[in-house]
Order: sequence, then C-alpha cells, then structure tokens
Amino acid sequence: MQGLNCETCNSPLTKKQISRGIKYCCRNCYYKSRVGHEVSEVTRRAIAATKIGKFRPKEMVDRVAAKIHENYATGKVVHWQTGKAVPKERRDRQSETMKRKYASGEIVHHQLGKPITENTRIKLRECREGSVATEATRLKMSESGLGGFWYGNIRYFDNPYCEKWTADLRERVRAYFGYICFECGLEQDGRKLNVHHVHYNKKTCCDGSPHDLVPLCQECHTKANFDRDYWEDHFVEKLYRDNPDGKCFFTKEEMKIFKQSLLL
Repeated sequence: MQGLNCETCNSPLTKKQISRGIKYCCRNCYYKSRVGHEVSEVTRRAIAATKIGKFRPKEMVDRVAAKIHENYATGKVVHWQTGKAVPKERRDRQSETMKRKYASGEIVHHQLGKPITENTRIKLRECREGSVATEATRLKMSESGLGGFWYGNIRYFDNPYCEKWTADLRERVRAYFGYICFECGLEQDGRKLNVHHVHYNKKTCCDGSPHDLVPLCQECHTKANFDRDYWEDHFVEKLYRDNPDGKCFFTKEEMKIFKQSLLL
C-alpha cells in the first residue's frame, strides 16, 4: 500500500517511519531511488572523507556571532544559521506557503502522522503570541545554563559521565573496531573518532546497564544526537548482528596484545 511500504523494495515501513513521512526502509533503498543503483561502501567512504576537516574560519564565526547578538538585542527576526535579519517580505512569503501546505494536508504532525486541524493551529498560534523573551529573561537563562543542551528534564552538564568513562576505555573501543567509524566506515586519521553511548546513558559503565559503545566520526556522531530512538534501534541491531555477544571493546590484556601486534 502506498505510504505504508518502501517505494523502492515495497517492504513494510515501521510506524515511526510512516509517522515521519519517510518513504524508504533503509539507506540503500534511498540511494537506489536517487541514483538508480546501490551506492557502494567505497563510494560512501569517499563521500564521507570529503566532509572531514571543513571548518569555518574563526573570523567568520566571530562575525556571525556578533551579528546574531546585535539582532537579538534590537528584537529583529534572524536566520538561525546566518544570523542575518529576515526581511518581512520573505517571512510573509514563507507564512503563506506554510498556510497553504497546512490547509491542503501536506504538513502532518511529526509524531501522529496526521494533518494538524485548524482548531489546533489556532491554539498553537494563540499560545505563542506575545511570548518573546525580554533581554532580562534571556540574560537570566544564560546565567542559569537553561535553554541549551537540555535532555528531558535533565541539563546536559548536570549529568556527568561515570568515573569508569576514561580515555583508556575509549581507546579500547576504537581499537576493537579497527579505528573506523561504526556507521560510515571512515578511517580515523588525525582526529580521533568519538565513542558513542548507544543507549545515551552516560552512567552505562557503572550502573550495570549494557556496555554498548561504538566509535563514530564527527559527522555520524552529530546525526546520532537527533532522532535518538531511531539511532538507538539502528546501532543495537547492527552491533548485535555482527557480534551476537555484544562485545564492543578490548579488555586491558587484549589491548596489550593488540599494541604488540602493531609493532611487529
């Protein structure tokens, strides 16, 4: 049935994929639909390699930050990436487009997968009117640490890592997977791979929960911080498919043997 099955292989989609408007069951099917064939692992690694090491110059970052602060101070509506004020004509044009899509049912609720009713839109609009934070409020939020790195009802910095989360453990995870990204296969080169908590539990080494850890490049690690339910299921399935016992790092003795083998 259209909308319930993958557009490439016709496999049934999950409820989560359907509710989010995803049309393909996996990345390979997405590639096939775009380029007509499956993209090889070598090609994906080459694409990932071109994105490593690209950083904005510090002068540009400082300039954008200064512009954002200036626009916030004057109450202007600014673009979330460039920090530049958005002209009223552009905002009106975007508003008309969104209204048209909502009215036609093109835009659906990101969780329910159903069009948002006019009554719900009115309530949402009413609760947002007049809710612009004052300069004093923004300052208080900044000083208290609120408004950023917020997961559920716990601030990021209020949830420190377990004391067993050491550089030695992270290195043993990277070595176990051969110093390549668990998701895209990019090899570690210069910059160390990040070590990702599959279940997003920073106490996983101390509270007896599964020690599911995987090395990721910066790009894949950034993606894994969004749509967490999907990535958790994805990494668990992939990790235990390749390692039925769930092992994901060398013991200290195995690490010594591994280092000795590199010297031979």
